[in-house]
Amino acid sequence: MPNQIVIPAPGAGATFQPQFTQPAAAPFAKGDPPEGPVSFISAITIPAGETRATLTIDVSSVGKSMVQSLLVDNEANGIPVSIRCGTGVNFGIQPLGTQIIPVFLRGTTLAVTMTITDPQAAAVVVALQVFNSFIPPASWVSNLSVSGDVTVAAVAGDVNVTVSGAQLLGVGILAQTEGGASSYFFTGLSTTVTTVKQASGVGTFKGFMVESGSEGWLQMFDAATPGAVTLGTTRPNFSFPVFLGTGPSAVASGNVPPEGLKFTYGLQAAWTTTAAGSTAPANALNGNIFYA
Repeated sequence: MPNQIVIPAPGAGATFQPQFTQPAAAPFAKGDPPEGPVSFISAITIPAGETRATLTIDVSSVGKSMVQSLLVDNEANGIPVSIRCGTGVNFGIQPLGTQIIPVFLRGTTLAVTMTITDPQAAAVVVALQVFNSFIPPASWVSNLSVSGDVTVAAVAGDVNVTVSGAQLLGVGILAQTEGGASSYFFTGLSTTVTTVKQASGVGTFKGFMVESGSEGWLQMFDAATPGAVTLGTTRPNFSFPVFLGTGPSAVASGNVPPEGLKFTYGLQAAWTTTAAGSTAPANALNGNIFYA
């Protein structure tokens, strides 16, 4: 259930835009309260096994002459609730969400009715903050809903969510004090298939830094053990060329996508003269392979 963003009509005079003008046919508390802006905290509870509760408050007993806005805090509950003030309309508050709604109130008796669809095993308690002044409904909104598809590729750790009012400004990965990729250091890699990462389920190949006196191909296999690979027969999952550089040694020239390359069973490596062959280059390969 997405948040409902409702703009009430406070009818507070010419300082408000025309769309905020309150209809004359629905007179309710409006304008600036003579006692100044005041709010107080209350709560409403639906007992276990029930689906409805009503709370009645005489706001004059706490120095209020009117009520114009109500903050409904449903963050303690994993189910949606419906809130109605007096004979006004129902407002749906989403699970774990917080929302400000307008209050359609005549006089100083505030009656709040809360309903849920199905009875719960435990009591459903919702906190309320009652305002005698108009509070824009979009000013306090939590648990924002997102429309459309969202894809997160291999995100580990916490994220930062930046919100201004009801606007989602951005989401970023929170910096971690530890973690990162692992490195497998090897010397003398050739046509003997070598385990980079032991068989332990899904992982991600992150890249490599290697050198050799020969050109060749670094073959990588998604396999649990070296015995599961037959060079020249088993097709590598990815294979990278290593060319001679300006110096006496070859340097790596392959590109790895930013998100890495997924493997499921384990990671095995071999060094050959062709991308999927079984012949050893004249010189072995030395260096590091990075994985997560």
